Amino acid sequence: SAMSGPTIFSGQANQFRRTNTYEAASQRAYRAVREGEYFSSGFLTENEPLPSGRIVSASAAFAGRVNPSAQQFTTVVFDAPPGETIQPGDVLLSFRRAEEVGLWGELIEPTGLLRVKAAAGDQWTAELVRLYLPVIVGQEVIKVQPFVNNSNQRAQPVTDGLEGRIIRLRNDHTVAQLQNAFFIDKGSNDGVRLGDIFQMYTLRAAEDGGGTGELDQGRAIIVSTRAGTSTAVIIELYAGGRGTRSLVRQIRRMPS
Repeated sequence: SAMSGPTIFSGQANQFRRTNTYEAASQRAYRAVREGEYFSSGFLTENEPLPSGRIVSASAAFAGRVNPSAQQFTTVVFDAPPGETIQPGDVLLSFRRAEEVGLWGELIEPTGLLRVKAAAGDQWTAELVRLYLPVIVGQEVIKVQPFVNNSNQRAQPVTDGLEGRIIRLRNDHTVAQLQNAFFIDKGSNDGVRLGDIFQMYTLRAAEDGGGTGELDQGRAIIVSTRAGTSTAVIIELYAGGRGTRSLVRQIRRMPS
């Protein structure tokens, strides 16, 4: 039932940043997806195999110093993902596999963004252009679509928005905060698009005992989609509260 299951919002309300007015918050919430969110927020594998290559070496950032993790703008050498066509200028994401998330497969945590430079025998060189987490030799890489800035399009209000639920926060051990990423159980197969805005809410028993009421918890923007799940980033937080389960409802949809 909707009244059972986990909530990502626990703890006291004073742990949450309050907004001055609901209207001001709503206006701010209609921003575009940012490039960093698109690449770094992570995703769930949905139990699909990821055709990945691997980082095999990284040039030392400082001569004479052993440095296990690469610095930004370091050149790395990688084996190409099997079956992928690689050419200079392509964008790759390096990542690490975190834990299994129920039926949703593995949690993928991006570590860096690589831009392919040149072929090097059977391997390739790339520049580490963004660093999200430590990038180390042995990490996997996948080819990703470049980020296309859609800021000239705005998500439009919808009244019949898609309903879903929050699977979990990416970092399961924290109280929800602004800019946290979380995963929902709806994806591109359900019509979710990059830049859609979802309301986060919980159901709670009405105080007079007559049915249930909704507690509006904030807004999130979709920053990544896969077939059956999506990644969202919290852009407004209104209420803490100990809800019974965190649900989502699409309230603005990007034009197709």
